[in-house]
Amino acid sequence: ALPGGINYCWDAGQCRLRYAWMGGFVDIGYHKHDGPAKLLGEVFWRADDAFHFPLAKASSTGLHFAGYRLVDGVPEFEYRMQGAMVRERVDSAEDHSLRVRYIVTPDAAEGGRSVWTKWSIPEGWELTEGQDYLKQGGAVQLSLKPGASITFTMSHPLHP
Repeated sequence: ALPGGINYCWDAGQCRLRYAWMGGFVDIGYHKHDGPAKLLGEVFWRADDAFHFPLAKASSTGLHFAGYRLVDGVPEFEYRMQGAMVRERVDSAEDHSLRVRYIVTPDAAEGGRSVWTKWSIPEGWELTEGQDYLKQGGAVQLSLKPGASITFTMSHPLHP
């Protein structure tokens, strides 16, 4: 649960944001009786199976959840993926949008090999930090040098 009534589900098994909703958090009473927890709000964004971080594939192959830490009271998730460490922080922005900040650090042990990827921004999202990675056609192109971190942030309004 984030300030302003924004809530989200981040999946540690697949290392990704799954959905976000507005309003109440969850009713765990239903879960105690062998049912799923019930959301107490309205889902405004749900990832499809293809939505994932730029370096990942739709499956969880090669992903390894490494834990999380609190940054200003908000979880920052860490996971390893295809030769890089990723830190992902989900919070709410001052304009009441959902915001996801990525910090990607390729492994220094990759022997000087750069990692390059191209990724389309999911529908309803916009790149709000790291626009220098935005290329023609709205795709994000990253060239990652071993050991050098890059940062970018995407935002999604509550009601597109």
